[in-house]
Amino acid sequence: MRFSYPLNFLLLIPAAGIFYLIIILKRGKTGFPLSSIPVKPEKLNYLMFFKYLFLFLVLFLLIIGSTSPMVPISKVPIEEKGHAFVFCLDISSTMKALDFAPQDRFFKAKETIKEFIDNRKMNFYGLVIFAKYSLPIVPLTFDNNFLIQKLESIQIGDIEDGTAIGNAIINAVELLKYFKGESKNIILITDGINNDGYIDPIFAVQVAKNYGMKVYPIAIGSDSPVNFPFVDSKGLSYTKKIKISVDIALLRQIAQIGGDGKVYTATNSREFDSIFKEIEKQNPIELNIKSYITYKSIDHLFYVLSVLTFIIFLFLELFSIEVEY
Repeated sequence: MRFSYPLNFLLLIPAAGIFYLIIILKRGKTGFPLSSIPVKPEKLNYLMFFKYLFLFLVLFLLIIGSTSPMVPISKVPIEEKGHAFVFCLDISSTMKALDFAPQDRFFKAKETIKEFIDNRKMNFYGLVIFAKYSLPIVPLTFDNNFLIQKLESIQIGDIEDGTAIGNAIINAVELLKYFKGESKNIILITDGINNDGYIDPIFAVQVAKNYGMKVYPIAIGSDSPVNFPFVDSKGLSYTKKIKISVDIALLRQIAQIGGDGKVYTATNSREFDSIFKEIEKQNPIELNIKSYITYKSIDHLFYVLSVLTFIIFLFLELFSIEVEY
């Protein structure tokens, strides 16, 4: 935590002095109870002490707030070092398959991407989605929170159905080609067959390779029949097992040309998580990156607490009047 106006802490000295003087002056003062009511100075003194203690806390919180306290929220690099990753995420309708029940493929892919980003905050990230065509949603950025927000907002159906793998890879290349860090990586997550788009996936991955990029193709989902959600004519939901084909041969070519020669297949949560851990091992985190820390002011929290504390003081004040009289 840091403070914009640390000299305001000096105001705590007179505030503490005033509190001390009030306690000294009020010591022994018990009020004027009726003759039929016994005087209990100890209880009144304790009540008086806590009452003025809360008043002091009000001043304390106001003074802390006036220093404009700030907490760190993120590190922002001032140089392009480390690793860059662009996620190419398939959002075609087949991603609704329930291989990862109760989650579907799409939900599991988004959760795994978010976990990967959380584990590697000092990297640059971008996001491309694709179905019938592809769209670059987030350009290469260090703002992880922004990318995660955009990722969470994406839904199946945002793009007309289809699978344009080549277009997605080319969009990723455009986001990565000017990056000057340690490595440029494309993580392709799909569960289908390339059947749309005007760019051949093999041509696209060759372009990526020419720019020094590595492509990690991930086939998500089982090749066996899986539960898939449907809605009948009456609007009722039901599931039915169907077989969804994925072009492993194409993904293998992509891996051999522009990747590490391996096609990654994720048929369950454990396999999906282990794939991303393997990608992490191949791209160890770069620690020596010059960066600055961004801060967020939290002075409003202290002002809100001071108001709540003052309300407690008022209740104690009313209670002390009732006891004394």
